[in-house]
Amino acid sequence: FHKDFNTALEAINQLRPFDVQLIAVGGGNWTAAEQETIRRLGLTQVVKQLDMSDDGLMTLLPGAVCLLMTSRAEGFGLPLLEAFARGTPVVAADIATQREFGGGLPLLFEPGDFSAASEQVLHLLNEPKESRLTKGVMRIDHARRFTWGRMAKSTAEAYQGLV
Repeated sequence: FHKDFNTALEAINQLRPFDVQLIAVGGGNWTAAEQETIRRLGLTQVVKQLDMSDDGLMTLLPGAVCLLMTSRAEGFGLPLLEAFARGTPVVAADIATQREFGGGLPLLFEPGDFSAASEQVLHLLNEPKESRLTKGVMRIDHARRFTWGRMAKSTAEAYQGLV
């Protein structure tokens, strides 16, 4: 199940003149409806699905234009932080998790607004190299603030406060 995958498909369809691909990682097989949308939009050569390990994904992220997150609900901002840890930009639906963990760094769009999503990706495609590098360092620094040790300590403190 790909979270609001139709928004991603419609966004990538608008970006066809820029020779970009949409690579979906994980989420299981596409539904019949998703397959039909890919076919209807003529995206069979543009959209790829890969089943890979987390390590494989981590090697893919640094070369990506961005991580496109169209989900309308997330439990935790782990995919965003994983992308940031590699310096990769994130274009995401404007939901609480992305705002909370993104620190103002993701390029946000109204959930379901594929035109706005494609505009944010286009912004990245046109971004000057110096700006991309500077922002990449900012993303890496931001991701470093989120460690398992820090999370465990915060969780323990929260439980202590309840006792």
